[in-house]
Amino acid sequence: IEEVDKMYERIKHLRKNVLHLTQEEFSSSIKISRSNLGSIETGRINITDRVISDICEKYSVSEKWLRTGKGEIFETFENEDEYMKAATELKLDGDKLAMQAVIKYWRMPKEQKEAFKNYILSIAEACKEEE
Repeated sequence: IEEVDKMYERIKHLRKNVLHLTQEEFSSSIKISRSNLGSIETGRINITDRVISDICEKYSVSEKWLRTGKGEIFETFENEDEYMKAATELKLDGDKLAMQAVIKYWRMPKEQKEAFKNYILSIAEACKEEE
């Protein structure tokens, strides 16, 4: 990943090269105007703490990286937090099949979830036996 020295450069890099979003998509997602984002990305105006917070929350971006360029771009997650990161990425990627699979599973009655888990485990077991 290329080095970006200034925070406004990191924001543009994040939006364009990492998230692959247009200015319109990104600005809308953090509730600022496209022209305001354009001014931030060129360094014409300073970025507010609220915008920094919104970017970090919406995209699981490390505030340390956004402010200083040090560390990893994205926060690291464990257990339940990793699920939230995965769900966020599924949404950002627009993976409708995966999103619907999670939603359908979540909406299943407990007995159906148990039967589904057993079915998946039986497939996994059959695969192990064939190895």
